[in-house]
Amino acid sequence: MKGLFQLRWLEAFRFMTAEPGWRRKILVGGLLLLFPPLGWPMALGYRKDVAFRLIAGMRPVMPEWRGRRLNFAKDGCAAVGVILVWFLPFLIVFWYLALDDLSAAAAHGPEILMFFVLLPLLVPIFLPLLPPLYFHLFPWIALSAGEQLVIGFVFWGTTFLMPAAFLQVSLHGRFRAAFRVREVFRLVRRILRPYLEAWALSIAATVLALGSGPLAPWGIFWSYLVIVHAFNAALSRWDVPAVRSRFGPASLFLPG
Repeated sequence: MKGLFQLRWLEAFRFMTAEPGWRRKILVGGLLLLFPPLGWPMALGYRKDVAFRLIAGMRPVMPEWRGRRLNFAKDGCAAVGVILVWFLPFLIVFWYLALDDLSAAAAHGPEILMFFVLLPLLVPIFLPLLPPLYFHLFPWIALSAGEQLVIGFVFWGTTFLMPAAFLQVSLHGRFRAAFRVREVFRLVRRILRPYLEAWALSIAATVLALGSGPLAPWGIFWSYLVIVHAFNAALSRWDVPAVRSRFGPASLFLPG
């Protein structure tokens, strides 16, 4: 079994429990998720900081919330921007196929405007939910089975690549690096096996989080930490100079 896995699953699931005050930090993160418009971006910003600390081998891995919430919010909003830009082709394809012509768009302007108002408020829920919801609620949106397949392919293809886009941020330390599309595809090709394993690990963590019932907000925040560990551990398996220099001897992803 050891040769089957390249990532350390148990470490990904529980690395945060070795941190001082980890319960309190996860408690705050879960509470923030109860206030989605601002809380979710702050959780994303916190996750980015954890990723950078894991890469650098900094202790504690989980930073304190106090005094840094504004920085977390700023980084989180940048992360939301990355997600929205990456999913822009999906949104274009959906609305291009959903509307017969410009007159249909003009006739249903308020509904379309509401779509784009709601979307950035809670991207992880509204991005996958709003398109099928609109399709079922509004008869003026007519999509053939083939068109639905195209939309689904673009959505899930983008979803699959999204972690690799954020791994460019881990590698280069800047959010704009997430738009190096050629490098994103190259990274996935080079680390495909650990990347797929990171996806499996992440799905397992997400299922556990969603199955935690009333504790789901805290489970989801915990799963964010698991996911950031999983994909950055996958990145550390790429033996190229850029990765070796970024994941220095102190990196907590290295064995030892």
